[in-house]
Amino acid sequence: LDAEFDHVAGDIRKLIESGVEPGDIVLIYNDKRVASRLKKHVDSALKPLGVELSTQRSQKYERDARTVLATTSHSFKGHDAEVILIPAVDRYQAKIDGEDQPLAQNLYVAMTRARSQLHLYGYVAKNDEVAGRLIATVEGCLDDLVEPPSVDSDVSEADTLQDLLEAVGKEHADWLRALASKNTLDREPIIIEGRVIAEPLFTIRSEGDLFDNAIVCFGRETPKRRVRERLDGLRIQTIPLGADF
Repeated sequence: LDAEFDHVAGDIRKLIESGVEPGDIVLIYNDKRVASRLKKHVDSALKPLGVELSTQRSQKYERDARTVLATTSHSFKGHDAEVILIPAVDRYQAKIDGEDQPLAQNLYVAMTRARSQLHLYGYVAKNDEVAGRLIATVEGCLDDLVEPPSVDSDVSEADTLQDLLEAVGKEHADWLRALASKNTLDREPIIIEGRVIAEPLFTIRSEGDLFDNAIVCFGRETPKRRVRERLDGLRIQTIPLGADF
């Protein structure tokens, strides 16, 4: 375990020495014990560079250009950073109904906070079945990046519409049905050059797979200002539920 956290510290040093601003680097962890190890290994490695490791769990972060942030996936939800490092992927688990279970949603949130780089670290202890499943899943994702699997794209539009109807509620059901009768409603996140730009409730694309002049709806959620600015820059229109366009 010490070797893993020394490796994390070494990677952060290399990033900073290569020109990455410390304020653009965020560590996302799940276990309190991981936070203690980060303090022990990473903080001491950064001090010679004049950089501080700040562990915070509030969404009102206090940061400056010479601070590397360490926080949890729950606290960092809705935020993003140029470089995300996730130490101890194997610790994304918890006891649920008396059994150890992977925290897949927490790990997904952590992994999708990265704008440019994502670094993952993990260790499988003997007889830790959940950790083994987590690491195997991550390795499978990495394999798919190198050799994407064939995917059946024949998704049921009826199933998609039903899911969306449940999300918008009865008051907007007729509006959504009318929209779906004239357009294809896409439920995939908006990804540009490998980066997740936004995760709307649905997207209406104007031309095939392109996002130029696309229309997105976030349902009952309000997208962050930074997300709205990115969408505006990509000429993607955001509409509220029930909008007439």
